[in-house]
Amino acid sequence: IPSVNTLIVNRSDRMGLAQLYQLRGRVGRSNQRAYAFLFIPSWKALRKPAARRLRAIEEFSDLGSGFHISMRDMEIRGAGNLLGAQQHGHITAIGFDMYCRLLDEAVRQIKGEDIAPEFEPDVQTSASAYVPDEYIPDANQKMSFYQRMGEAKQTVELLAIEEELQDRFGELPDPTSALLDSIHVKLLARQLGIAMLTVGQEMVVRFLPERLLQREDVERMVNASPLPFQFFLGEEARIEVQLDGNSPETRLRCAKNVLMSLL
Repeated sequence: IPSVNTLIVNRSDRMGLAQLYQLRGRVGRSNQRAYAFLFIPSWKALRKPAARRLRAIEEFSDLGSGFHISMRDMEIRGAGNLLGAQQHGHITAIGFDMYCRLLDEAVRQIKGEDIAPEFEPDVQTSASAYVPDEYIPDANQKMSFYQRMGEAKQTVELLAIEEELQDRFGELPDPTSALLDSIHVKLLARQLGIAMLTVGQEMVVRFLPERLLQREDVERMVNASPLPFQFFLGEEARIEVQLDGNSPETRLRCAKNVLMSLL
């Protein structure tokens, strides 16, 4: 009813977050200011999930906040099982990105597609890497770019994202440049068969056990690298490189340039 501007919900703690969001939207559909009153026994008597649902519905009241509501609901209940009957799960145990990857892999297995084994290099750096609110104020846009960065599989995709950011929002701030560099380093590490990479005053590279360095590989790396290497060959082959730069961000960029020279 467009003219109705007040909604009263008793025992709103018994309802789900999506239900509350939909009910709240039943009023205020014309030019009249609307009010939704959600009644509960008392905050102390509420279970933790119910309190989190009510806090979320209170926090996200702006126009277009449905996306944030759905994300919070997924955090509270779990994402569920799209290939079965289960409607809740423990997505926080593995993370949203890993959940999507596992889901994609399961769907491809059901379709009978060949799945190439993948590994995720462990990249450790002390550089501050993020997108500041001052650079991209809109939360939806920021999350979209985070997702695209995380899904990038090739350097060319990452360069396209960097170019788009500069075109739309201006010069990259240092934390965002460091974020792109850290993702670039991970892509390079995957191409080079690096299992673990630590970037500090020096870069320490540890290769996968099946990545056996031959004499030709060592000679090629030494000749290609802009900085001198220290090789440690044995059961766990590793390389140590003293990096240039006075800050974690500049040393991260230096590490990226060294890895690029090894391809």
